[in-house]
Amino acid sequence: MSQPALNSNPFQRKLQALDYHSSANIDIDNPNDLKTLVIWLEDLKIRHYKIEDRGPLRNDTGDNWMTAFKNYTAALQCPYDPVQSLYATIDWLLSIALRYEYSEKVDSIQNFNED
Repeated sequence: MSQPALNSNPFQRKLQALDYHSSANIDIDNPNDLKTLVIWLEDLKIRHYKIEDRGPLRNDTGDNWMTAFKNYTAALQCPYDPVQSLYATIDWLLSIALRYEYSEKVDSIQNFNED
């Protein structure tokens, strides 16, 4: 039984490091997959918005959701426009999520390395 190539999805390694549930099967060009990923990143990893302020990311659809997504990335000071550079935006969000994940676990990692 062979494993799928890690490069079958340009984000797969970062998604795996973040324990994303469908890292091998995500299609960023699919609006549902994109929305699911962004909501998951905000809810569990980035947590920039208060829970009650996440409604537009969670509930809006179509063009309204893309506006909410653009507002979200602007609030995070993302250097990319998600409409013009979707893949760069997602890569940036994943990098931010990894940085936050690491910063939360830095003490336990350092203690592990000292043992």
